[in-house]
Amino acid sequence: MSVSKRSEKYDSVASVGLMDRPYDFAIIAFYSVFTLTTALIDYHNVLAPALGQTVRELCKGVSWRPLNWPPQIVTEVYLLWADRVDPIMAENPVFWQIMEWINVVFLTPGNLIMIYAFVTGKRNFRAFGLIHCTALFYSMFLCLGTGLYGELPAANKLQFTIVYSIYATFPIVIFARLWPEIPNVFAKDAVNKKNIYQIFIQWLVGAHFILFVAYVYHWLTVEWEPFKQYPSWMPYAEIAIEKSNHILREVFSSANKSNIL
Repeated sequence: MSVSKRSEKYDSVASVGLMDRPYDFAIIAFYSVFTLTTALIDYHNVLAPALGQTVRELCKGVSWRPLNWPPQIVTEVYLLWADRVDPIMAENPVFWQIMEWINVVFLTPGNLIMIYAFVTGKRNFRAFGLIHCTALFYSMFLCLGTGLYGELPAANKLQFTIVYSIYATFPIVIFARLWPEIPNVFAKDAVNKKNIYQIFIQWLVGAHFILFVAYVYHWLTVEWEPFKQYPSWMPYAEIAIEKSNHILREVFSSANKSNIL
């Protein structure tokens, strides 16, 4: 085999740099959000029983906690969310504690491993990534099912679904990204020649993530006292929706008068 052909063959399977894989930045961001969520939120459900406390006692600062972690400001929001939206977080039944231990011991280290894999383009982690996102998928559907239909259902199912569903759709992106049976999913061809399903999923989850961030921000401006000083986008959205409806009504009215419809 000539040098040029060997070089061409190598280039077709060699990982390209992260800057040449822009969508992978979003995947890395998702893994980072998962990791921060565990460290700041889910850790309450593991730490409280380990200290012989209820989650509410831990959140209200009844006694000492290691390194004063999670930060008190996060704990306040955590308890507020539990009271207003997701009561199972504060009740912390045994099966929930087990799920959170799995999250802390297995899923979160897996997040860090996959961040490393996507940053460096290590194709050897593809199989692990598929196994890991399967576990993420399972745990989040368990969470959604419990919140919607369990013995301690969400107090506000709409808010619950909007916020938590992003954690269930994210593993679908990982499936789509890592599933193709090619020599290297981080190679140039794999990045540039995505099929229509991968492209659709990317745009769909991107829109979902924007909705997630916007809604969480809106919820904080409405529910959490320190955040109420910041403007909410909801009034502007309502005005935009009303104007859009007005325009549509005028269009349909004109069409009816012209016998177009």
